[in-house]
Formats: sequence, structure tokens, C-alpha cells
Amino acid sequence: MTDTNAKDAKSEAMTPILVRVKRASALLDRGQTNVRRMVKEGELEGVKSGNLLMITVASIHAYVARLPKAGTTPPPAAAMRAHAERRQKRAEA
Repeated sequence: MTDTNAKDAKSEAMTPILVRVKRASALLDRGQTNVRRMVKEGELEGVKSGNLLMITVASIHAYVARLPKAGTTPPPAAAMRAHAERRQKRAEA
């Protein structure tokens, strides 16, 4: 294995799979309460480790990929449907 391959393998092994809510909130530039709400509503995937809530990095990447691109707006019907679904989920909780 070359030196470059060894560095790539090491950095890949050091990439986190789970992050704490505080780190996820920093990555997303959202409050910790908002991140916890996103987990509760299914926008992010969270797992419990003892009393600690951890957020999967893959779900953070997936969430960002679902966001509308800058300069575009979602179709009004889709935006209204998404808003209604979020409101319904909150009411059920």
C-alpha cells in the first residue's frame, strides 16, 4: 500500500458515522431543539446511545440533498402539501 493510499484509508476510517446533536446543529446551522424536532419528524435519523441522542451523518447529507437549490422555489402545491404533513405530524405527537 502506498503512503497516499494509507492516508486515504486512515481518513476514511476516521470519518464519523454518528454525531451528537450539538455537532449536527452546528453543521446545519440550526438550533439543537430544531435538530431534535427534525429527528422526531423523521427529517433526520437519530439513534440512542444510552441517554445520548446521536444523529447519523448519512441522514444529514440526505437532508441537505433534499433541500431546494438556491434561486428555485418548490411548486406551490408541493410546498403546501409538505407544510400540511409537518403540521399533521406535530398534531399527532
